[in-house]
Amino acid sequence: MDLHVNDWIVFNVVNDRMRWNGSRYFAVAGMMAEGEPTFWSDADSGRWVFCETPGAVSQFIASADDSSSNHVARIDAHKWRDGDKIMQKFSGVWKGDAIWGTGKSRNIWVKYKVADLQLPEPKVADSKVPDFKGQTPTTTSAPTKKLFDVP
Repeated sequence: MDLHVNDWIVFNVVNDRMRWNGSRYFAVAGMMAEGEPTFWSDADSGRWVFCETPGAVSQFIASADDSSSNHVARIDAHKWRDGDKIMQKFSGVWKGDAIWGTGKSRNIWVKYKVADLQLPEPKVADSKVPDFKGQTPTTTSAPTKKLFDVP
């Protein structure tokens, strides 16, 4: 799908506490092509927010800035052990985070607001992170980058 600067995308994420001993995992990587991520889920950029209140979901989805103070957190407790390996396999250079809300709810909505379609700084220096060859995303009516789903 095409994403533009200031667009947002919302994911409904559900965790079944009866499967895999209640472990959780949600992570995303937007891909330009194989091995070329444009963005990924992270807990530190401030671009990822969540809603855990079913009655507030419509407003959360409708507005890019709604619930902007509800920043996601990194999943530490009960994290699905295979998730990062799968993200690495499909993205080629996974440096993101598995993210969630407060952990109190098993059904949440997670929003990513597109700021500039550039990766957050990697947690560890890695020469595999693409440099996008000097391309600078701009605000236009045409897509700044083409993003594809990770299967």
